Amino acid sequence: MRSCWIILVLVSLLFMLASYGMWPVLHPYLGIVKSWLIEFRQFCHSNPILGYIAYGSLLAAILFLGLPFAMVIMFLAGITYDFWEATMLVTTCRLLVAIAAFLLVRHMMQDTQAEQPALIKKFEGHPKVGLLIARLSPLPDTTVNYAMGASSLGCMQYAAISLIGMIPLTLVCVWIGNQVGSITELIRMLS
Repeated sequence: MRSCWIILVLVSLLFMLASYGMWPVLHPYLGIVKSWLIEFRQFCHSNPILGYIAYGSLLAAILFLGLPFAMVIMFLAGITYDFWEATMLVTTCRLLVAIAAFLLVRHMMQDTQAEQPALIKKFEGHPKVGLLIARLSPLPDTTVNYAMGASSLGCMQYAAISLIGMIPLTLVCVWIGNQVGSITELIRMLS
């Protein structure tokens, strides 16, 4: 089981390095990104169900793989949708991915006597408080999702505490995206 944790960490690090390494390549194409954002917004407003599916799939894949630009995709929700609509969409995606990762780790650890991750050992006496602190801290979702699968929490407790802990960051990301969208609209109207 220890090798599974090592593989998970190595794959996550590989994806993070690849993502950070792509920034210099992508930087010159920001104008294209802006036009893509406008098109995506129009697509989501003309096809709401397909827009939810496309956005939700994108965010879920990024969160599940632990790619470092998940917050940017949460900002995208604020740009694309109304505040409360975006908040519900991001919260739902984050919670579903958290539960899936939690259950995946539980399933992987079911037949082994694997050692608990260091994050869990720190919160062994109070796993509920530990989860809430981890959700409110700047730890990436993926780290918390996979680490807490080794905890003694039940799935429903994990989901409820995760939901409570996810709300502040979700609200901030969606609000920032919403403000950026408002500024973009203002600039487009003035020009």
